[in-house]
Amino acid sequence: HNAIKYDGKTPWPQRVWEETTFIGWMAAVRRWLRLQDPTDALRINVLAQLAKLKRQRPYNTLWLKYPNCLILEFSAPTP
Repeated sequence: HNAIKYDGKTPWPQRVWEETTFIGWMAAVRRWLRLQDPTDALRINVLAQLAKLKRQRPYNTLWLKYPNCLILEFSAPTP
């Protein structure tokens, strides 16, 4: 914001803002889900709501572009 306001920088295109926000938001959701007990009712409800979001047009496009954004298993680092 300050770079745009004071340094005359060009703002990101809306699509970039949407994708950046989606990725950051999904990282936070993914971390929260990993910290919950797999049988917790709230966690199960959140997963159900995320499944509904996947079917909505604005989110569906992002889910298709970033299909691994909600993988909950930890992966081993690659050498």
